[in-house]
Amino acid sequence: SEENKEYSSLKEKERSGIEEIHRLLARAGDKYEDEDGFTRISQAGEYIKRVKPDFDVRTYGFKKLSDLISAFPKKYETRREKSSFYYRCR
Repeated sequence: SEENKEYSSLKEKERSGIEEIHRLLARAGDKYEDEDGFTRISQAGEYIKRVKPDFDVRTYGFKKLSDLISAFPKKYETRREKSSFYYRCR
């Protein structure tokens, strides 16, 4: 399946960690979403750092949180506006 492909490059430990990140992204979405249901990625990143201070997206093989989110198109819809990146959970 498409989702299995998304996870296939992750090791088991990374996979369980990334599941936690997906849960935190969903929680950040609930807290900070705009009227269209989109959340600014910078707000989500700040939220994740507050609740999980050791979070580093590079642990999962991504340079930026937006790269991680973009790697899971079955989980997230994305949108760019000027210099901001937004996502919402599917």
